[in-house]
Amino acid sequence: MISKIEGPPNTRLHPTPLRELAHPAAAPSLRSARVKRTPFYLKEMIIVLTGSTASGKTDTAWALVSLHERIVFLENDCFALRKPFDSSNREDLVTLYDQLLLNVQFHRKRGNKDFVITLSPPMAIIFPDMKFQFEALDPQIFPFLLTCTRSEAARRIEERDRGEHQKEKERRWLGEDIQILNDSFPDESVFVRIDTTEIDELSVAEQIRNRIKSRTG
Repeated sequence: MISKIEGPPNTRLHPTPLRELAHPAAAPSLRSARVKRTPFYLKEMIIVLTGSTASGKTDTAWALVSLHERIVFLENDCFALRKPFDSSNREDLVTLYDQLLLNVQFHRKRGNKDFVITLSPPMAIIFPDMKFQFEALDPQIFPFLLTCTRSEAARRIEERDRGEHQKEKERRWLGEDIQILNDSFPDESVFVRIDTTEIDELSVAEQIRNRIKSRTG
């Protein structure tokens, strides 16, 4: 979710309530002079972001939206807002990939060629098996894994504007997320790692933009 970038650095990545997510303009500082909206890459691209709870996936996605002149943000969690849904059930996770693909195809038909997609850790685990769906569309795919120290993630969870019940679930998920991502992706053969511990979401987004440009010339 978006956070406000004004104020001292290294204190960001604290989501604000979901109701503020209607449009990236909800974060006034993302319209600052620091933001330059330009294409990252001349070919069609899909940026994939994953990471543990409170690693900054959603904040960074909105920051990427602010940096790019035309891009679609698809948030994995929104497609899982149904009951029953079991994140440990591979079939349920595959249906989320099907939904993401349908949305990518929908937006491509309307002239949108660039996307940023956030994936929960369970979704990330099967990404190597499912990315063929997107590769068939022939974009360049740039997968990133956002990390931060456990203590920093715990601090962010406490500062979120969420109920205690939700925070308790996120505290429990945190250790599981870190363990499963470290075990599944011990190197950068699938996801390029970016440590968000000491930087704000716009700095993370700028790192991603610069890495894409350096990889594509």
